[in-house]
Amino acid sequence: MTTPLKSDALLAVEGLGIHVGGKRLLRDIGFSLRPGEALTLVGESGAGKSLLAQAIMGNLPPALQATGQITLDGTTTRAQDAAARRALWGRKLALLPQEPSLALNPLARVAPQLAEVYRLLHQQPPSAASTQAEQVLGAAGLGGAGNHYPWQLSGGMAQRAVAAITLAGGAPVLMVDEPTKGLDAHWRGRMVELFQGVLKTGGCLLTITHDMQVAQALGGQVIVLRHGQAVE
Repeated sequence: MTTPLKSDALLAVEGLGIHVGGKRLLRDIGFSLRPGEALTLVGESGAGKSLLAQAIMGNLPPALQATGQITLDGTTTRAQDAAARRALWGRKLALLPQEPSLALNPLARVAPQLAEVYRLLHQQPPSAASTQAEQVLGAAGLGGAGNHYPWQLSGGMAQRAVAAITLAGGAPVLMVDEPTKGLDAHWRGRMVELFQGVLKTGGCLLTITHDMQVAQALGGQVIVLRHGQAVE
């Protein structure tokens, strides 16, 4: 399923495919997202949803090959040119992964990991970065967990910590993979509000979820994947 490219798109995917050897895992996926637009990917486990997000990030396992084109904020690269998109991580492109362990450094405490984002991406002095990190963690219900290591957090707490770190960069293109996994109703609603905030400030959002209430709350397009292909 290939869609026409919107000239003002923040993110556009054209003819994206993924294969390993002669086996096709994802075939001819296309979509385009402008500022303020959302897209939700739904489908059975193993349909290729997370692979699609990893291909956009340029973070596929070495054995997998991507084809097609990906445009980020006006710059088009071949899907297989992963290095070109890795240079945009944090600043223009961000992914909240399904497993928090993939995004947190197990050897560093949570607050310094968040403060590092404010220092490196926003050029804040160390003291200001640390103060802002504590404030953001407090708003996420993690005020007492800033000095904890990731392995000391529950699954839901780790998910909220990763969300705080991912959103701190302010990347206009945000992808989130099962972002409400392990969260109770209160924090699920709060997570949706954070993503809606990204849209209101001119970003775009690609969400992978099995939670249709989340998909409905975020609105926008929906693509159903089945056996690596988009279902009309």
